[in-house]
Amino acid sequence: MAQRVGIKDVALAAGVSVSTVSHALSGKGHMRAETRDRVRAVAVELGYTPNRLASSLRQRRTRVIGLVSDSISTTPFATRVVVGVHEAASAAGLQVMMTSTHGDPSVELASLELLASYRVDGVVYAKMFHQTADVPAALLAMPSVFVDALPREPIVPATVPDERQIGRVGTEFLLGQGHRNIAHLSIVHGGPGRDGRVAGFMDAMHAASIENAEGFVAYSDDTSEAYARRARDVLTASPRPTAVFCFNDRAAIGVYHAAASLRLRIPEDVSVVGVDNLELVAETLNPGLTTVSLPHFEMGVWAVRTLVKMIAGEPFAGDTPSVVFQPGVLIERASVAPPGPRVTKT
Repeated sequence: MAQRVGIKDVALAAGVSVSTVSHALSGKGHMRAETRDRVRAVAVELGYTPNRLASSLRQRRTRVIGLVSDSISTTPFATRVVVGVHEAASAAGLQVMMTSTHGDPSVELASLELLASYRVDGVVYAKMFHQTADVPAALLAMPSVFVDALPREPIVPATVPDERQIGRVGTEFLLGQGHRNIAHLSIVHGGPGRDGRVAGFMDAMHAASIENAEGFVAYSDDTSEAYARRARDVLTASPRPTAVFCFNDRAAIGVYHAAASLRLRIPEDVSVVGVDNLELVAETLNPGLTTVSLPHFEMGVWAVRTLVKMIAGEPFAGDTPSVVFQPGVLIERASVAPPGPRVTKT
């Protein structure tokens, strides 16, 4: 059985981007007539056929949208995306069909085809964590938006956390409490989340005229045991940091464990700020964890409101889909205090 020709194959053969192919075939966007004709000729030559069923169904509204995720519905904080989508959809008089793919491309394709067969008006395509992702060809046949992911080709609108702002606001809170020797416990593997939060940490430290801010960053594997080990290294450094800004709440738990093993008190001996606001954890730690809440609910709401505009045929400003960066919000609890005199326990 011959493999179906996709939009990427057309783009490669024509020597253009996927977005150019999409615009050429849909009649949207601004391009030279020769380019549009060449792309269409290549598409015909290769036998490319977009999902005509979904395209034709755009003429009739079903008042139903799809929510396709990898495993977002099983993560404790990202369920807020689902809540935001459902609340915004309800306010717009829409119903939501939700599918979870567990990161399996074949399941994802089947899910998108299922949604098309049910004649959904559009799709919210969500990821479990902030990342960069390809745009599935099946999404090009219907209005769609990305949540918690940046499309590699800027052909669909997207919303993601403002990671740099998140790193900055967590660090600035510690600086505002009088801390200057602040460590940042981050993760080894790069990505939009890690790199943005490190950059925000650096921004705040440099703005406070603290030199060698890079030397305050410690990297760890993303496991509870690794966080605890690396946090112990951080808290036994000389001079010992008076505060730690953590990549996420799991890293903060590692700092709590390391501090307990070293008989250091939180926040008297070391202040701690996390990221995520895992409420079942952050509220029950002793003391409660100050953390930066990720904007999952807000991203879900934005996605539906944007999708509603797309379904109504409203054009993008400048004919280009936008990326909206949603800020995090600091949630104050009891894990932060001004730096005090060093107390050595015996």
